[in-house]
Amino acid sequence: MATTPGTQVQASLDPEGLLIVKVEEDSSWEQEAPHPKEDTDSEIFRQRFRQFHYGEADGPHEAFSQLWELCCRWLRPESRTKEQILELLVLEQFLTVLPGGIQGWVRNRCPASGEEAVAMVENLQKQPRNPLQQEEPSEETETQGGVRGSSGLLLAQGENQAKGVSQEEGAWSRNPGTESQEQRSCGSQPASRLPALLKEGSTREMVDAFFSSGIHGEYDMTGARVALTLCALGGQIGEDRAVAALEAMYQALGFKNYLRRVAKAQSFQKELAHFRELLDAYRNPISCALVVLLAHSECRGWLLGPDGREVQEKELVGELSHCQALWGKAKVFLLLGSHDNLESNAFLPILTDHCRHFPHWHLLEVLTQVIGKVTQEMPTTTEHRCPIFHSSLRGALYFGRTRSQDLEVSPIPQGVYDMSGEKVALVLCVTQDRPGAEQDLKALKRLFQTLGFKSILKMDPTAQDFRKELAQFREHLDACRTTVSCALIALMAHGEPQGRLLGADGQMVEVEEMVRELSTCQVLRGKAKVFLLQGCRGSNRDPGMSPRALPWLGRWLQHWLQRPSTIPSHADVLRVYANMQDVSSREDFPRNADQADILRVYSAAEGYVAYRDENGSDFIQTLVEVIIADPHQDLLELLTEVNRQLCEMDVLGPDCDEIRKMNLEIRSSLRKRLYLKV
Repeated sequence: MATTPGTQVQASLDPEGLLIVKVEEDSSWEQEAPHPKEDTDSEIFRQRFRQFHYGEADGPHEAFSQLWELCCRWLRPESRTKEQILELLVLEQFLTVLPGGIQGWVRNRCPASGEEAVAMVENLQKQPRNPLQQEEPSEETETQGGVRGSSGLLLAQGENQAKGVSQEEGAWSRNPGTESQEQRSCGSQPASRLPALLKEGSTREMVDAFFSSGIHGEYDMTGARVALTLCALGGQIGEDRAVAALEAMYQALGFKNYLRRVAKAQSFQKELAHFRELLDAYRNPISCALVVLLAHSECRGWLLGPDGREVQEKELVGELSHCQALWGKAKVFLLLGSHDNLESNAFLPILTDHCRHFPHWHLLEVLTQVIGKVTQEMPTTTEHRCPIFHSSLRGALYFGRTRSQDLEVSPIPQGVYDMSGEKVALVLCVTQDRPGAEQDLKALKRLFQTLGFKSILKMDPTAQDFRKELAQFREHLDACRTTVSCALIALMAHGEPQGRLLGADGQMVEVEEMVRELSTCQVLRGKAKVFLLQGCRGSNRDPGMSPRALPWLGRWLQHWLQRPSTIPSHADVLRVYANMQDVSSREDFPRNADQADILRVYSAAEGYVAYRDENGSDFIQTLVEVIIADPHQDLLELLTEVNRQLCEMDVLGPDCDEIRKMNLEIRSSLRKRLYLKV
């Protein structure tokens, strides 16, 4: 049963027997943005902006300030919508690429919109003497593979040169960036196509992506917040109470548009596909999507329905990751499930309470404090698992106002790990056939010196040595008479799917086996345990994702805003496992406490390669640079910044000249804020 946005739907059964409930607390999703009055001086400031010369200012600071003021007075961002600003830019470029004779004629009539300009050109095309067919292209139309603005400013195409790198399984060649045929020929767009391009929604997607996705380390949350609840628990005890708690959570987080669907687990992907279609058809900007999955899970990475059939979790995440309306926006998945009942699950009410009382914390701060509170109230039986979240976010996600907007009233999270004791590190690194590994070791040494860690290094360990060294490390800590505050384990080797690393002997070792080994350390009970994992997690290479938009427009915005026009396919995703086995848990931990206080940082998304060259790996080198630059900052915030920088990098593969992308995956069950240097 199809449901269009903005339609009020009562609880009913569709032909497939699915209960459909839709709740909306505000007006229709399809409301149109108002059209502000045009500023008659806009064209004057546009010309002054384009014709500005560096010599008119006393120095670079004043030149930049004057350009900024002129641009703001031309585009008026305080009163225009993002789409209106983008239309001005498109209109300017359209007028620039018109043939010389017709260009001046249209400019003199000052069209107020792209459609008005197109109509002028089309009317001239119908006249007996068609200027478009008689005039040669303007000299400003194309120059050296670039597009010039009205003042002759060259906007270079393909300025970003990709970094030649190596993959963990072999050397990569250094290749210069290449332009596609589409890029080389995009200097002019047929006039007949422009109205469709302005109407089909790609312009909104493009401008929202560049102005809203993690700018300055924060996601823009001014758009609509939408949510979807999918339930497949089959009337489990406490299900109604959980749904009521979810609605309270939606209200606390500011989600005013949300759907609820009761379906079989294997229908989740179909429901998410329909949800994606609704979002792509939605006319107004969307800032964030939250999907709640209520289902059992008996196998890592799979959800189980009441009929016993399963669906793979990563397929559901991938479905929403390909939503164009959510390109560059945060996508949050909350997975709830229990083999007992939902009434004993304290996660939802605690999360809702924290969101209401601390709206100025970013979401990872909130989740860390919630995990700490939940584990305090959690029974010691293995039926209850410690909550954990997986993040590939590129910036801080605030559901209230940002902390910088309200410093005085924003409380700081109270839970902080005590770092007054010794900080210890163990580095297990395979250097054979891994060029650049020595550079990573030098970088880590510099990091440990800055942070005051005492470190142990083991070079080229075999699979058995990985296990042996970690066991000896744990035994040494348990025998230590001094207080230990934190342990950091760096594992660097060739990798395989499913969380396996290859020792120097080519044999495999399970990462989770080593995590469990350290989690049983008595000295580290209640202390932070950090794992840095540099290695491939598969053989896939991510081409990244771009919004549907004019290619030249994407490069224009990238040039001026210094923002990537392509982002990793698996970025901007946050998965929260409230009481469900996450995909990293191949086996249950002995006790609930053993699952907590663990932070894993993977150098690549699951199933994808990790990158390095003779200068070291992108992950380790960027990590060290970011932490040393601000060692007193919370570690999760630093790692989010590391991921943002990695997501903006372009890399080339050995088998093709096409750009590849990468992102981190952060898995945390930390219960407090972690500052590596105090």
